[in-house]
Amino acid sequence: MSLLPSVQTLLHSLYKCRHDKYTSRWPHLLLFVCKSGLDSHKILSCHVASLFLENESKFQGQDFWDKFVDSNALSWNDLIVDYTKHSEWDAAIFLYHRMQESYCMQIEPRTFVALLQACNHLKDFETGCLLSFEIARKGFLNGDLYIGSSLIHIFANFGFLSKAKELFDKMLIRNVVTWNALITGYVEHECNAEALSCYMQMQSDGFSANAATFICCLKACGSTEEIESGQCLHHDIVRVGYEGLCLVGNALVFMYAKYGFIPEAQSVFEDLVTQTEVSYTSLMSGFINHGKGHKALECFEKMEEKGMSKDAKAFVCSLKACINTLSIDKGRKLHMEVINMGLERNFIVGSVLVDMYGRCGLLVEACNIFEHLSDRDLISCATLISAYVENGHLEAALQFYDEMFAKGLPLGLVSLACMLRACSILKALAKGQEIHSFMIKIGFMEKECVISALFDMYAKCGMLREAQYVFAKMSDKSIVAWTSLIAGYTEQGHSIKAYQCFEQMQSECVYLNDSLFICVLKACAGIGDLCKSQLVHIDIEKRGLLEEDMCIGSSMIDAYAKCGSLASAQKVFDGLFVKNVVSWTALINGYTENGRNEDALFHYKLMEYEGVSPVLVTIICGLKACGALGLACKGQDLHIKAIKYGEDSELSFCHILIDMYARCGLLAEAQNVFEKSMVQDPVSCTALLTGYMEQGSFEEMLECLERLTSNGFLFLDLKIAMCILKACSKTGTIVIGSRIHAEGIRRGLDVDPMIGNIIVDMYAKCGGLAEALMVFDRLTVRNVISWTAMIAGYAEMGECENVILIFEKMLRENIEPDLITYVSVLNACSHAGLVEIGQMLFLSINHNHGLTPSAEHYVCMIDLFCRAGQITKGIVLLEDMPYDISHVAWQIVLGGCQKWGDVKLARHAFEQAIQLYELDAATYICMCNIFSNVGDLEQTFETIGVG
Repeated sequence: MSLLPSVQTLLHSLYKCRHDKYTSRWPHLLLFVCKSGLDSHKILSCHVASLFLENESKFQGQDFWDKFVDSNALSWNDLIVDYTKHSEWDAAIFLYHRMQESYCMQIEPRTFVALLQACNHLKDFETGCLLSFEIARKGFLNGDLYIGSSLIHIFANFGFLSKAKELFDKMLIRNVVTWNALITGYVEHECNAEALSCYMQMQSDGFSANAATFICCLKACGSTEEIESGQCLHHDIVRVGYEGLCLVGNALVFMYAKYGFIPEAQSVFEDLVTQTEVSYTSLMSGFINHGKGHKALECFEKMEEKGMSKDAKAFVCSLKACINTLSIDKGRKLHMEVINMGLERNFIVGSVLVDMYGRCGLLVEACNIFEHLSDRDLISCATLISAYVENGHLEAALQFYDEMFAKGLPLGLVSLACMLRACSILKALAKGQEIHSFMIKIGFMEKECVISALFDMYAKCGMLREAQYVFAKMSDKSIVAWTSLIAGYTEQGHSIKAYQCFEQMQSECVYLNDSLFICVLKACAGIGDLCKSQLVHIDIEKRGLLEEDMCIGSSMIDAYAKCGSLASAQKVFDGLFVKNVVSWTALINGYTENGRNEDALFHYKLMEYEGVSPVLVTIICGLKACGALGLACKGQDLHIKAIKYGEDSELSFCHILIDMYARCGLLAEAQNVFEKSMVQDPVSCTALLTGYMEQGSFEEMLECLERLTSNGFLFLDLKIAMCILKACSKTGTIVIGSRIHAEGIRRGLDVDPMIGNIIVDMYAKCGGLAEALMVFDRLTVRNVISWTAMIAGYAEMGECENVILIFEKMLRENIEPDLITYVSVLNACSHAGLVEIGQMLFLSINHNHGLTPSAEHYVCMIDLFCRAGQITKGIVLLEDMPYDISHVAWQIVLGGCQKWGDVKLARHAFEQAIQLYELDAATYICMCNIFSNVGDLEQTFETIGVG
């Protein structure tokens, strides 16, 4: 028995040596073939010759060349075909080039087909073109269907569809393979309409489609508009009896499932003779894409029951189903199966696992899987970034992005869009601009999805000029982009520009949806333009959106309320088919904001009666109304309700609660809420201090201030500083006022004209006229309030001469005095006895400045006359003034009578005073003093009711 290996064994060894690159064994193998006498075998000698040609440097000498390189063209053609059968594409192309260069041998049609197949696999378009020229030169295009089909396929595969169609049209003889080659090319390059048109032409030309044709055409049904073509294909498939073929059936299932025709997909699936893993995964994909994750999981369980093998795609579908249904327990079990099957490091399966844990908020598990992925590609990186952003871990998302960037990991469109979204929410403008620069660098500025995200980032960060620039660059300005631009303008207080954008959209006939109308209504609310709100209302009514979207109804109520048209707001509310807590809150808030607090509380009570539970914002509206009306008990009830709902720790709620208690005079409760709140910020400090001030408890306010300062709670901002300085003015506490002034300078608050005026007023009222004047002289803007504060300060100190000087200087600087200014000036004249100047100033109130003197100005003049001894003039003015006479005015006359000893006029003034207010003790005391001063004790006793 011969121990020599067979030809088949040697061929296998040659293939293995080439495949595994065992170059050191090749010389020994070739020598063995030669010595064993097998070099005469045609196929074997061809393979030996091929090895020689590929490794000429290893075999020196003419003998080897002559021995192994056979000049027989048939052998070369056999060898090339044999290589392609064994997928040795490089070797086939190599031999073709050597064959052409050295031997100029004839290539057979079968070899052309094999070489074109090799070019297709290697994406070697250059060699494919050479082959096409040679095929045309030899006239094989019309003579051989297989060559023509292969050539069409290679041009179509490389995207030269017009060239492929040109070759197709030149072919005189065609068969189903030729048609399939062209249809496949169209489908692979997503020219679905052309593919389906080609199929129709094929049918009209009398060619019968095979299974491959139907599979390819079903893929061409790439949108919901083409589903009718898919249904026609299904009819043709049934007509020719192909519906039972597994591959065709799977393609039908996939097509129907992809576009949500689930009953049709299930029907085809159930009629399949053999249901394979592909059948199941196609149906599962359809279920998942259309929100039926539980059905997809049922399919997976059926696969398990049937003992079918589960590949990576099956696990991907089942894990996506867990995402769809948020079935984390099932997801964990599948994860264990994935580990047991060694698929965890598969980057597709791994990416879906990252997505599943991320969507369920389990970011630790998601990160752990990502770290162990064998290949971290665009999808897995984007999935983890998306998980961070979706779960609100925005800072972590930015940190992960920086790490990815530093490691050179891939950053795709989805990753960058997610990062820009994180920057939008965080208002991280600098990071957003950094990402923008990176997008420009890598050429992503033409990609619509990231441009939209970039635009949104700039809009949310208030950089509206940059947002407008990016918006202008967008080739397709979607409704989302328009909505973001309008929302950006509205949020930044540019409501008029927002509305102008809406008008531009209307002129360009852009489709308008409910989200956009909500933004436009906010813009109308910001403008406060009732007419514009009504126009938008009409547009919404025409489109029937008011019935479809409750949010639009709530936004419309809010817009009308902010425009002051509560009747319109109430009408919209009454017309809503469904009234939820948002619409109730919008109406209640509208009443509160417009000062109709009784109506607000009435609707709050009505809402509860209707069984609608309030949310935090609703309770806040109720508390505002209670504070305005001083309804402490009702406010306390709302406080208890908020505690019951667990929302009493919200900072905005604490602000309103402090304000409500303070307005109701329950300052101890306000203080208690402040001290118990988790965050003591400027707003809560202001609410508490303002409460003390509004209740006139200035000393208690300053005590509270000391406690806040010692506990480190005080945050000095403009409003708080103003509250404290006003309290100091009222109490004459110049020490604390000076301290606040100094702190205000350090913080740069003194540049504000309003606080500058208050500082002047504080110093003036506390007697620090030198400090008041110093601050006054440094004011960049001196208005009537500043001048009046200085005038009042000098008047308070009795420095009438300075009062007149400052008043005249004020007039020279063209500052129009107001009624308050005149009160201070007239008071100064009264105390200084400047009757003529006082009379002249009183007349100038109306004559020179067009103002109408108030009752207070008349009282100042009465006091001026009475102090100067001109009591009769004072009484005449009192009795002639166009206002209701108060008992205080008669007390002033009585005081003048006491000073000048005029008993007769005193009796008249006394009688008038007690008629207006009989129980005022001061009137009786003053009259007694007058009688006592003239020695009339009898009248004194009679006045006080003694004797």
